[in-house]
Amino acid sequence: MKRIKKFVLKKCDISQNVERQNPYEEKLQQYKWRLISDGFYEKKWQSIKSGYTKIHLYGIGMEAVGESMPRLMRMVCDLYENKLSSLELHVVLPLFPDTYKGGVFNDRVLDLFNQYLYIINDSNIDFWIYVLRNHKKEVNLNSFNRYKFREAGYIVTKMGIPIIELSSDLLAEAEKKFAKFSIEGEFVCIHAREENEKKANYGEDYARETAISNCDINSFQQACLYLQQEGIKIVRMGKFEDNECTIPGVIDYANRYYDELMDFYLLQKCKFMVASNSGLWVLPGCFGRPCIIVNAVGMNTGWESSVFMEQNMYLPKKFWSEEEGRCLNLYEVLDIVNECHVYYSNFKEKKVLLIDNTEEEIYEAVKEMNLRLDGVWKESPEETECMRKYRIIIESWYKSHEYAKERKKYGMKGYTINESKISWSYLKNNLYLLDVADVLLRD
Repeated sequence: MKRIKKFVLKKCDISQNVERQNPYEEKLQQYKWRLISDGFYEKKWQSIKSGYTKIHLYGIGMEAVGESMPRLMRMVCDLYENKLSSLELHVVLPLFPDTYKGGVFNDRVLDLFNQYLYIINDSNIDFWIYVLRNHKKEVNLNSFNRYKFREAGYIVTKMGIPIIELSSDLLAEAEKKFAKFSIEGEFVCIHAREENEKKANYGEDYARETAISNCDINSFQQACLYLQQEGIKIVRMGKFEDNECTIPGVIDYANRYYDELMDFYLLQKCKFMVASNSGLWVLPGCFGRPCIIVNAVGMNTGWESSVFMEQNMYLPKKFWSEEEGRCLNLYEVLDIVNECHVYYSNFKEKKVLLIDNTEEEIYEAVKEMNLRLDGVWKESPEETECMRKYRIIIESWYKSHEYAKERKKYGMKGYTINESKISWSYLKNNLYLLDVADVLLRD
């Protein structure tokens, strides 16, 4: 949280900002400020304390949309489901990994969730420093790490039913900004992951290790042209995007209009989203909007506490085995992803090459999603049978594996399978995915 860090440094280093001042006057000013603040903070603390049966403090990582949003959404749902008592105050302290160089992934997320959760931010951090310094024993820290890791399983919602919404004030602010986009009617959001943000906030090594999740924005061209022919406008999402989008007619919001609040508004209002294997795909589901994930890599880890919608679809990358000289089938893909997660060096060691979806594959899947949402998609007998076998393979693998290795190494139980529907337009042209030996499919 950049603003919080700067604020704390300023308060702690106040002596360096007072030049040529009598040292006794300086000490007196600091003492006077503390007396006034402590008296005010003590009254505030006693007032808060009297209103709740207990006060809890939780740490939640705020470094990335794909990590932070599922944790925040899980906490909101725990409140909805009374897993967290409404008679108690649940306070969130933003946290960041030691190796992380940035701040809150989006400062407006604090505004969005403040209507659901009590989050420590710039406006109240001094107060909570006072509380933890003087009343630490009165704050329950036993559940501080409750949301340290994402809980296995999905948060389920339905089309058009948001779990969280922009407040009336945020909505009014966003609608004024949206007017500049000159969009009338339906629009679709697209996003292709790049590595600039990872380089800036995590360093070049991490950016290089996770580059297998990157995607070329211009591979969406055929899909975008189809949507435009259907009267649907396109908005390119993202932040710190470096690759130029050369697709005609696309609104390059990432580079021309980027605004932290609009990330949430656009994904709340779009018809659906087309996203690569990045964290941004978790957002539309929070607002009841479906998503197609293209170039998907993680199949059995990284989905924990994400919002699941029945309409969601995905297209996996092709996993080419250099030793076998062929693409891996679905069962083998689940195995190799369980071993390698999303790290380039792991796949390199296993001699597995990941091949991006083609422009044609992305187009076919986007067309399929659009037709499904319009209620005109007709399922063929072949699709029904192939999808049945697809589910059998997924469920068979699930039953024979107790943990995702990426979770187990951190002491976490279970895993979450990608439950999104695989695009039939993709599967029908890659039926080798279903070429799994019957012996592996037995209960």
